This record gives sequence, structure tokens and C-alpha cells, in this order.
Amino acid sequence: MAVSVSNSKPAAALAFAAAALAACSTAPIGLSSQFDPPSRASYASGKPPALPAELCRVQIAHFTDMRPDSQTMGAMGVRTVQADTGAWVRSGLESLARDSRIRFVGTASEADLSIDVELLKAYVMTITVDKASNVALRIRYSRNGAPQGDALYRGTDTDVNWANGDGETQETLNRALANLLEDVDRDLMARCKG
Repeated sequence: MAVSVSNSKPAAALAFAAAALAACSTAPIGLSSQFDPPSRASYASGKPPALPAELCRVQIAHFTDMRPDSQTMGAMGVRTVQADTGAWVRSGLESLARDSRIRFVGTASEADLSIDVELLKAYVMTITVDKASNVALRIRYSRNGAPQGDALYRGTDTDVNWANGDGETQETLNRALANLLEDVDRDLMARCKG
């Protein structure tokens, strides 16, 4: 089948112009408050069912967003990124239940561990032709009301910024949070045993 070069040039120019206009948009990017872990996240990979002795029951006792602006997550070019960040992070933490060894419970009396979570940072920004996202949490662990220490977690992601788009913004932040959650998953299991 022959393709007419004269017909494909206007179509290509039109597609390029549409992409360029989308990249120049100044409309805010509204993100989903539902975390969607990347398929490569090891805790979400469907580990074998846990034996009762391996089960870690966790209560998220408190969640506090420590950032000065709880609705903004940086900017992609000139587009601000807006989200219910607390709901997004909480959704991410709850996704750890995909690891069959972890079960979230509602009260401290049911829990092997209780966690108090502080959101310290959650943002995305553009750097020349790249985008970088960062998420940082502090988690304080306790068992039966007794402090068991705390830990700082940071997840990052850097990738090519194609067009300041909504989808690529959500994906880079999801990858950064998933990076952090890998460490939280490992620490929950270690602290449950110990």
C-alpha cells in the first residue's frame, strides 16, 4: 500500500502542534488520590500466602501531613500539581496488604505493630528535559503502646519529561512512593518478628 508523502506531512505537523500545545498548557495537573503500584513493586508481586506465624497485623494509628501546603505536589513546567496527597500516601501504605504477610487492622489491640506516619515531602519538578519526584515519610513504630523506634524513608524517581502530562506525572510519583514502600514493607516484617 502506497502512502502519500504530501498527505502525511500535514498530519504529522498537526500532531506535533497538538503535542506542543499540550506541553505548553498552564492548567493545573489534578492527580488521583489512589496509589497504583508499578508492576515491578516486589511487595505487590503476589508472594505465597502467609502462614499464621508469619502474619504481621499493622494499625495505621495516625497520619499527619507535615508539609506547609497539603494540596500541592510541586510543578511540571508551569503546571502546578494538585492532589489529596494524604489520601494518596495512605492508599500507598494500604497497598502493602498485597504482601500476604501484612494485614491492616483497625485497633491497637488487634495489632502486632502500630505506626504513626508523618508525610515530610511529596513533590515533582522538572529539570531541563527530565522530571524528578521525591516522597519522604517518617514512621514511628510502637507495640502495645511502647515505642519501638522510628525510621525515615525516601523514595525517588527520575525520568524523561515528555510533555508535562497528567499521566506521566502520576506515574513518576507512584514510582517514587513504590520505591519507598519497598523499604517500609521490609521493615514492617523485621519489626513484627522482633
